[in-house]
Amino acid sequence: METAGEAEIVEGLREQQGPGDAEGDFSPRKLKIAAGVLIGQSFATSILPYSALPLLMIPQTREFGWSRTEFSWAVTFLFIFGAASLWPIGRLADRIGVRPVLLGGTAMVGLITLAMSLQTRSLTQFYIYYALLGIFGSTGVTYMKVVAALFTQNRGKAMAILGAESTVAMSLVPLFTNWLLLSYGWRHLYWVFGSIILAAVPILFFTLDEPGQRGTAPRWRRQPAQMPAPKPPRLDGMTIREALGDWVFWMILLAGLPGMFMFNGMLAHMVPAIMAKGFSQTTAAEMISMATFFGLGGTLVGGWAVDRFHTARIAVPFCLLAAAGAVLLLVVTAGRGGLALLAIATGLGGFTFTAFRPMGTYFQTRFFGLGSFTEIMAVQYAIANPITAFAAPIVGYAYDLTHGYTIAFAMMVGAWLLSAAAWVVLPRYRYAANIGQSPA
Repeated sequence: METAGEAEIVEGLREQQGPGDAEGDFSPRKLKIAAGVLIGQSFATSILPYSALPLLMIPQTREFGWSRTEFSWAVTFLFIFGAASLWPIGRLADRIGVRPVLLGGTAMVGLITLAMSLQTRSLTQFYIYYALLGIFGSTGVTYMKVVAALFTQNRGKAMAILGAESTVAMSLVPLFTNWLLLSYGWRHLYWVFGSIILAAVPILFFTLDEPGQRGTAPRWRRQPAQMPAPKPPRLDGMTIREALGDWVFWMILLAGLPGMFMFNGMLAHMVPAIMAKGFSQTTAAEMISMATFFGLGGTLVGGWAVDRFHTARIAVPFCLLAAAGAVLLLVVTAGRGGLALLAIATGLGGFTFTAFRPMGTYFQTRFFGLGSFTEIMAVQYAIANPITAFAAPIVGYAYDLTHGYTIAFAMMVGAWLLSAAAWVVLPRYRYAANIGQSPA
């Protein structure tokens, strides 16, 4: 429980900086950085090749004679090696800066994705590609520090707006992937995705500033001499050692892990799972795209909610809605409920899961601050990812055993109910809502 003295400290922190002497959340500088983050998060991470997995399962297993369980182990390699690299990447970004880590990692992800177009029947080659994708794709965790340090006065709403734009872009990826796959084949799909990722590197180079600093992104042309920029604000917050000794760190991990486990477990299987209920591959791709678009509303509502309700328990109703969507996915078929019920089920899933994008990052800033933000987030993922790495093979094994996805959908229901119970017990926030605020 929080003492009266601790409550006074929190309230005092809220009053440290007034909005009148601070750089606005939507200044031209911040909008430029936000545009770079939007492009980077949508098109310059491992999300593009990873998001193609649901549509690649059937053509690649047919061409190479792999089982669905063997195919699913690619997700395990992605997450295991990604988890092993998260802590050093987070620590490196906090020590030497986000820009060099992010730019180098993005370039490597693009090159690895291009190399995936050369895949042969070798499962070893397949797993190595996804292991490398996990290692260098983990640099994407640094975007969270950029966003968290960028917006200070209405952090939740700003994260939601930025996430909403990213969600709109990502809603088109399943349709684009399906078109590429049906028109040109999966090898061309990897080539196109790799080229897109590499094309984003120069955009990031000229748009992203270091968190808490100004003018670290090179200018397109030389600017006239200006007054020296004010000294960057100190980014307050816990160290990684302090966070690891805090029970809240572990409870947040527990709250987020079940939903993440089942989301990543089902992602590679979602298209086959929907097809198994009597729908076509095109319908399945359209439903995934629609679910992502529904996430636009979830992102906006989630960002508004964390600014409006000053408690992490606001996550509970979102977990319950996700559980309801999982129940509908469990029972729907082409003959029972049809497209209407499938749309509601996938829409609920997209709405609720995407709402946690701004909420999860926001919770970290209020409980742990910004001082070692990237490292703390990276360590949480480094713990969670080895566990979630086995979700897709477990789902694949359940399918190979039962020739259906009923067990997996039932596990989704239980996972979201467990998450709801964990969010209930979290205490009050420790840090001010405007932590990291820059002067005007």
